[in-house]
This record gives sequence, structure tokens and C-alpha cells, in this order.
Amino acid sequence: MVLRGLLLVVRPFDGLYGQDAFAYYNYALELRTNLLQNGTIPAFFWPIGFPLHLVFALSVLGVSPLAAQLVSVITGALVAPLTYALTREVLIERGPQHARSAALVAGLIVAVGGQLMISSLSIMSDATALMWATLSAWSVLRYARTLKWSWFGLAVFALSVAVITRWAMALLAVPWTLAVLVTWRKQW
Repeated sequence: MVLRGLLLVVRPFDGLYGQDAFAYYNYALELRTNLLQNGTIPAFFWPIGFPLHLVFALSVLGVSPLAAQLVSVITGALVAPLTYALTREVLIERGPQHARSAALVAGLIVAVGGQLMISSLSIMSDATALMWATLSAWSVLRYARTLKWSWFGLAVFALSVAVITRWAMALLAVPWTLAVLVTWRKQW
């Protein structure tokens, strides 16, 4: 998150780039107003998960593009530690030192990756959906290793939020389901 903050100090940018960012931001403003006034949800042509994140940020931090941009900055920054955890979970059986080393490299690559950096500076759903999908992937792997239902529940919840943030994330339901079915088959 520090790197993203430094980039914004060196090259100020309000996150509003292109029609999509403006559409998300303007819809979040309308959604916030409607929810406060009459509790209705206006129509939108994309899933409303990301605008709901924005409504929360706008309500807590005040109505400004910076508040909305912070959603992408924070969620984009969280992908790196989640990638670390995911990689470590995949490789833990090869030994803790190997798993930590590989996880550190993976996390660092994601932390400075160009496309994720760009996506996490714009008011767009990409970084937020990726964060939730990565959390879900890690949770599925934790469930497969531990068989604790809390990990399964977190995986389902995180994938659900990823899907209502960006519809394409629904495709992950197929490999996630297969992973759980294989885990169950091995256990019973």
C-alpha cells in the first residue's frame, strides 16, 4: 500500500479515468443517496458489489473521489499478502522454509505488478474482485487441508462477494467446486 501511496504523491491522480470509472463513481453516489433517502437500489448495468464497497467508503471517509479510490488502493494492496498466503498454503508440504521463500517471491511480484498497480489506482472493480477471489482461493486450500467448515464458509462468502463485484469471477465456482469434491472424496 505504501508503494501505491507514493505513486499517488508523485503523480497525483483521482482514480477517475475513462467512462467506466465515472460510471462506478456516479452510480455509487446515486446508490448512497437512494439508500439514505428511501432504501431503493437504482438499476445499474454492472454488478453492484463494487459500488457497495464505494458507498461504504464514501459514508465513512466523505464524498470524494479519493474515498472511492482508496477502495481500489487498499484491496489492490491486499492481493500481495493474500498471494503470499495462497502460495505458502500450496507449498507447505514441501517444507516451511521452501514455502515461505516461494510465497515471499510471489507476494513481491504481485505487490509491484504493473497491471494490478494500475487497476488499484483507478476507481474500478478489478482489484477489488481480485482481492476477494484470492481470499476465496486461499480459503478453499485451507479448507482442503484442515476440513474446518469456517474456511469453507469464508471461501463461499469471498467468492460470492467477488462475483457480485465482477461477474467473470463466477467462473471460479467450477474449479473451487471440483477442489472441494476431490477433498471430500479423499476424506470419505
